[in-house]
Amino acid sequence: MFKFYYHIVKKYTSQYLLLIILFTITNALSLVTPYALKIIIDKTIPHGTYNDLVQIILVLLACYIIRIGLAFYSGILYVNVSRRIVADIRRILYKNLLHKETSFFKESKTGELIYFLTNDVDKVQNFFSSTLLNYINNVMVVVGVISVMFYFNVGLTLISLVIFPLVIINTFVLKGKIKESYLQLVDIEGNIYNYFLERIRNIRVLKSNNVFLNEIQTLNTYHDQWREHAVKNTYWNGISSNITTFLIAIGPLIVLLYGGKLIYSKVLTIGTLIAFIQYLNRIYAPIIALAVGVNEFFQSKVSMKRIYDNIDTNHENDSSGEEVEEVHSIVLKDIDVKYNDKVILHNFNYTFRKGKTYGIKGRSGIGKSTMANLIMKFVKSDSGQIFINNIPLEKVKNLYSLAALIEKENQLFHDTISNNIRYGSEKKENIELEEILRMSCLAEVVNKLHDKEHTTITFSGSMLSDGEKQRIAIARAFHKQPDIIIFDEATASLDIKLEYSIIQSIREKLPHAIILIISHRNNLNEFCDEIIDFEKITHENNTKLLVTS
Repeated sequence: MFKFYYHIVKKYTSQYLLLIILFTITNALSLVTPYALKIIIDKTIPHGTYNDLVQIILVLLACYIIRIGLAFYSGILYVNVSRRIVADIRRILYKNLLHKETSFFKESKTGELIYFLTNDVDKVQNFFSSTLLNYINNVMVVVGVISVMFYFNVGLTLISLVIFPLVIINTFVLKGKIKESYLQLVDIEGNIYNYFLERIRNIRVLKSNNVFLNEIQTLNTYHDQWREHAVKNTYWNGISSNITTFLIAIGPLIVLLYGGKLIYSKVLTIGTLIAFIQYLNRIYAPIIALAVGVNEFFQSKVSMKRIYDNIDTNHENDSSGEEVEEVHSIVLKDIDVKYNDKVILHNFNYTFRKGKTYGIKGRSGIGKSTMANLIMKFVKSDSGQIFINNIPLEKVKNLYSLAALIEKENQLFHDTISNNIRYGSEKKENIELEEILRMSCLAEVVNKLHDKEHTTITFSGSMLSDGEKQRIAIARAFHKQPDIIIFDEATASLDIKLEYSIIQSIREKLPHAIILIISHRNNLNEFCDEIIDFEKITHENNTKLLVTS
């Protein structure tokens, strides 16, 4: 898992090194002030002049200005690197999600997937930028300060460091509880994401069933669980951090006791003790940050694993395979498909040829849409093979440029009508948008809108009827000009006359296309060359497949 993330982060090595160099300089400059204070107390004020004091103050002022400038540049560089890491991880995760079979999305909670792409990615980015860089910076501060402290007095330094092993032990003893509580918190947050997404999508169902009170109660239950896990996570984090804070608070007391004895014994000067305590105070924050950083790492590791578990590093590379210029045939050979031990297709064989329109009918759940999903590579068969022009389907590089699937469900984006129609299409100038609107029977609808084809529609297409939404998806297929067009109940909201007109327009403009029309309607004979009746398919013998011309 870490090797995977390393390959993402390694290209920013030069920026990391630059940040480390900047940290080194700023940390070195921060060590100047206590030492200068020692010189002022022990030497300048008792034995020097006012001009000597002014010179030291000017040196300190110059150090402050340089530190501010370097910190400002470091902040800009840090944000640039961290946002690039977010973009890289999110892009890889999104690309992998796009390559997964459609069954994955049916079985997964959409809210959790969105949580991966947002919160989990942010937490991983936080580790590789903020947590990791701060850890490096804090280690440098601790090493630098301890080195100076040893230079001042070895014995006093060793006494002051006694508490730090206890801080480390405290952190690692409680890490299991912190990790467990954080994992539970992340899970419930993902459930809340999914809850809101599902309810907003199904708002019509909520309203029509008058379940507002029940939904609020359900949300309250989720929030009770969320609050419980958040309190539990804060509880263990609080115990760890407060024990650390208490242990570190003991440090100055020990130093004052032992340092005071050294001053009374004339072994240590007052200026040295004051500078020593200042250095000790400067080491507390980094030590606490290092302890907290360990907890943040364990929390980030949870998100890192959740993301990594959803990434298939061996997914099929779309750049491999063969290009098909024109589809002449689609051959399904000996296809078997099972869902949860239920046989959907058994020993299925069929050949679709260019220029023909095929009607596919049968009751729900009998395998019509499964056949379409197989051709679109959305699912894989348990056995058998599919060929396009005698090329195995998995070897066809440009399948999605050749095929268009139009489904009954809403297929709109929050964008203009024209962009919805052009979505996913390469530029093809031989069919104008006006002609596409006319062929898909949308011209009259679009012309009535305020901005015509430039009108912005929502994801739900609230200003459009179900039939108009389907016609936009059909217009998208027109614009794409594919060799394979699959209507999966895509004309269910259209009247028969409108359906016939659209199919005829497609056939006239795309005479060589293979058209598959999956429908429950009985009027397929009017515009189909062959009818495939899935009711006649038996699992024992597929030769009973009824085909009429």
